[in-house]
Amino acid sequence: CTCNYAEMLTRQHSGYGFLQRTELDQDHLLGRDPLDVEISLKPSDAAVVVTDNEMDSVLTMYASLPLHTRAVAERFEIKASEYSKFERIGEGGVGQIWRGQWRGVPVAVKELRAGSGQLALWDLIRELELWSRLRHPNLVTFLGATTGSGPPVILCEFMPGGSMEDLMANRRRALGQPWEPPRPLTAEWSLGLARALCYLHEGGVLHRDVKPGNILFSHAGGEGTLKLTDFGLARVRPAGPCKMTGKSGTARYMAPEVSRRDPDYTSAADVYSAAMVLWEMQTGRRPLEQLAADAAADAALAGARPDRYAVRWGGMRDLVVRAWDPSPEFRPTARELVELLERMPGRPARRPAAGGRMCDCSLCCWCACQVWYPKRSPGPADVVP
Repeated sequence: CTCNYAEMLTRQHSGYGFLQRTELDQDHLLGRDPLDVEISLKPSDAAVVVTDNEMDSVLTMYASLPLHTRAVAERFEIKASEYSKFERIGEGGVGQIWRGQWRGVPVAVKELRAGSGQLALWDLIRELELWSRLRHPNLVTFLGATTGSGPPVILCEFMPGGSMEDLMANRRRALGQPWEPPRPLTAEWSLGLARALCYLHEGGVLHRDVKPGNILFSHAGGEGTLKLTDFGLARVRPAGPCKMTGKSGTARYMAPEVSRRDPDYTSAADVYSAAMVLWEMQTGRRPLEQLAADAAADAALAGARPDRYAVRWGGMRDLVVRAWDPSPEFRPTARELVELLERMPGRPARRPAAGGRMCDCSLCCWCACQVWYPKRSPGPADVVP
């Protein structure tokens, strides 16, 4: 291929998330260390010819470097002395989340629990490597990591609105019955989730754990921006045949093909999980909540679904039913979810974001991504919502 330096930088940053300000000259592209040179980037720089094999060689070499070396090269290494932790705000199977502060900015700090094994460490490293390459308004923003010594620690933006799971549970507890959020609120929530998944899927990434606990809000009460988080189970799915590890995710929101451990499931599994979340957004109830989580997954595998008529919004009801179809090939793609939600009958006028004005453009997230965030490989994405 023939590309100028700007195009090369885009390919490098979008494909592997590295060298934000470090650039390769022609000699470095032919096999030398890409980390020992820094040059200014000008649109007028002369074009160089780089074969696909040469580019693959450089990318493979870079991917084999130690994590700390890459963190320094990509400018996301954060010294442990630069941030502080205040209180624990979340805990998972192997990790815990703290509210903290970095350079005067509130942050969330994710680290391994004491005594976690080697497998948990590798999962955290894999999450860090993937998350550092993702940029979208509906994804929680990765800020940096401490990788110099000991297990890595990830810093991301702090979302003071908490999770959808906690919001639903708290409102239900206060009311003494399920809370059905107003339609303008759920219209924005559903579109934000669909846009996040569209960005991931068109970049070749499967989230594999879409659920209310991994959906956060920038403001209290579900106001502001919805953002998807937790990429510990996410995987990059290359084009062509691909073996996926079976039964990854949360049972109540798990697609049937994942429950039965199909080895080649696709991004349609995320769409199924999103359908369950959309149903919960509309009804204030967990899917098949009369059953324990594993029993709910087994029932879904046998064809059971939540009551579709509990969704009062007809257009949303039809979309949810399509998205939880037992056959993955009949579910809409995330891109189609975005388009269907944008033009859905009965959709309320767009709401201004808490603390600010919302763009009048119906594809404002698409505009932002096209300007600031280049598309990334692998994946056929040419447009990001």
